[in-house]
Amino acid sequence: MAGPSENDAPAAGELERQLFGLADRMRAAFFARLAAEQLSPPQFVMLRLLDEPRPMRSLCDALFCDASNVTGMADRLSDRGLLERRLDPNDRRVRLLALTPKGRRLRTRLERGMVPDLPGLAALSDADRAELVRLLTLVLDHPA
Repeated sequence: MAGPSENDAPAAGELERQLFGLADRMRAAFFARLAAEQLSPPQFVMLRLLDEPRPMRSLCDALFCDASNVTGMADRLSDRGLLERRLDPNDRRVRLLALTPKGRRLRTRLERGMVPDLPGLAALSDADRAELVRLLTLVLDHPA
């Protein structure tokens, strides 16, 4: 398979610049949203990983961190009523972490509604948004 030709270089460079620019804007907007909710990025990742109750050990593995870090994050999120600890019905020695209804609502609120935080995306027409979704789906559905 041939690589990109020299003629493709300016287009590829511009595409990379635009994608990095979008990523930078999204990251800044998202971190501002997390800060407004008094959440750290790792705490949000923990909320996203809790579709179903999970053992703390599996969260350590998924977050690439020590059990003491997960315990500290779980304590802070639990104090805010966003998650709870449960006994595993299959092994009472294991503690599961589970989102509370309040935690689910917060996670949903944070995962949705980013478009208004990004004026460039908010300014797109419905047809332009549909085309952007189609193109991003092509990129993101491609095997890594």
